Amino acid sequence: NGLFSQAIDHALAAEEWSRAADMIERLMLMPMFRQGRYATLQAWLEKLPESELQTKPDLCFWHAWALLISDRRERYEQPLRLAERAWRSQANTPRLAQIHVIRGMEAYFKAEAHETIALAQNALRDLAENDRFNRGIAYLLLGGGYSLAGKVAEATTALLAACANSRETGDLSIELAATEVLGYVQMLQGKLRDAVKTYQDVLRRHDNRFHNQAIRADIGLGVIHRAWNDLEASRRYLDSALEIDRQTGFGKKWPWLHVENSRTLALTGEMESAVAELNRAIELGEQAGNRRIVREAQAYLARLALAQGDLIAAERWLAQFALRHDSAIQEGLEIEDLTHARLLLSKSEYASAAALLQRLREAAEVDGRMSSVMECLTLEALALHAQRRLASACSCLAQALALAEPEGLVRMFLDEGAPMVELLRQFLKVQQKENSSGANSILQNYAIKLLAAFPPEQAPAVVQTHKAAAGLPASYLVDPLSERELEILKLVAAGLSNQQIGRKLFIATSTVKRHINNIYAKLNVHSRMQAVAKGKELKVLAE
Repeated sequence: NGLFSQAIDHALAAEEWSRAADMIERLMLMPMFRQGRYATLQAWLEKLPESELQTKPDLCFWHAWALLISDRRERYEQPLRLAERAWRSQANTPRLAQIHVIRGMEAYFKAEAHETIALAQNALRDLAENDRFNRGIAYLLLGGGYSLAGKVAEATTALLAACANSRETGDLSIELAATEVLGYVQMLQGKLRDAVKTYQDVLRRHDNRFHNQAIRADIGLGVIHRAWNDLEASRRYLDSALEIDRQTGFGKKWPWLHVENSRTLALTGEMESAVAELNRAIELGEQAGNRRIVREAQAYLARLALAQGDLIAAERWLAQFALRHDSAIQEGLEIEDLTHARLLLSKSEYASAAALLQRLREAAEVDGRMSSVMECLTLEALALHAQRRLASACSCLAQALALAEPEGLVRMFLDEGAPMVELLRQFLKVQQKENSSGANSILQNYAIKLLAAFPPEQAPAVVQTHKAAAGLPASYLVDPLSERELEILKLVAAGLSNQQIGRKLFIATSTVKRHINNIYAKLNVHSRMQAVAKGKELKVLAE
């Protein structure tokens, strides 16, 4: 390849256009694409006069590909039309199918789900069976389109076909791209641990030629670690994606990077930077014609406004959302409706919020988007709890916990703040009263761990003080001990009788007995000795 490249460079320098064009077409097109050397190919083709390109539709087609991949979309139409005109005049259906492939890629970059799916299906119908390269890309686009539409089963089937096809032909760039999109689909399914393995496989196998895939894998890992409340790791992965973007400019194709970076920045208290990142995503989305990412970023701006108590800004977003609401673009992307539900909750319109969330949840369940199902269940539980429908709220929360626990989700619950703290405490009370089974004890322990992860200003002080208790099956306080009860428990541990405690605290012995009975109930014990042991287990008492 090195010798051929030198020969092409010499021919171009000598203005031997026909010879250079012939060598590029016969010897270098597929190797260059498979190696991800788009910039070099593009530089060669731009040196050729247009008269030379017009006679070679293959070169025009690949020139258009190189321009599209290199994010020079404003220029790719001209060479593509030259190729299309030549092949249409020849009634060359398999070649015209390649036009569907490249237009499908443009639609995918714009996040136009249904257009991407339609073009990929047309391409697969008409491409030659032995055109494995373009068929691999078409399967990738079909899977990508279905992932944008939230159709996880269809997306998985197409992406696995793309991977298998590309492995057979040795097209690593397509295989890595399909693998990375598969990671995103696994995230939609709520399978975060599987998605981590998938993304890490992409990063392990990629090299400096495949920046697109590396950026998207880093973004995905940043999202997952944020979901696990590992904000340091989330920041590290997103910074890696930002660095690749700074070096290559490839991040312009993926404004999603700035949306997800904003979400992590907001959680670390960098609100000004978070807002700036969302505005950057909107700017890039508008430049690329990607209306989906623009709307997603605008919805997250509304969420930031809600978090800061700015209902006026959130209502302003809702008015715009109502005017432009389009059910097709919402398919597989519930972000706007979920933001609407949060706004309804903030306005105490609980019944409306619960009804909206139920509809969203049922639609997500049909398509297998369990990540959305979990978020809907979490918010639905809060809406029901606010309506004093505790049994229904606990049922919704139990479903959310059962789905979230195997994947270790934390942030989804923490983001809901004090109302979720209270609901988790009520849930634990109900579970304790029902003398629940071993299966439910897993959910109880998970609820305890979640309570321990809340910041001190939101969670009960006793849970915050004794986070180590969160990993112990029986070591938790469903109701936190009051300051007086903690004081009395310490005196019990010191060996004082009820009368001695009463005299020391200047309260009646009957009052001491009442406090001790409350302590027994909260610790789920039946004697002084058991209460002291449980207090030490919880580290409420010193050993």
